[in-house]
Amino acid sequence: MKRRAKAKIAHPRSRYEVEAEQRRKILADAAKLSDDELFAIAVRAGIFTKKGRLRKPYRDEASSGKDRAADPD
Repeated sequence: MKRRAKAKIAHPRSRYEVEAEQRRKILADAAKLSDDELFAIAVRAGIFTKKGRLRKPYRDEASSGKDRAADPD
């Protein structure tokens, strides 16, 4: 008499597992894009200007060198 294989019960995935899978897919898709395509997406998202400068909310003003105090060393 043959035994039946136990049916595997699919456990519900947590929200974090679902989100991690979505991030992996997005990053895999982004890795296939050219630099120009990625830049165009960043412009549409409002991160960069068309001239290639970061928009104000994304700039690190402290590292721009304009207002940085001279190093004491």
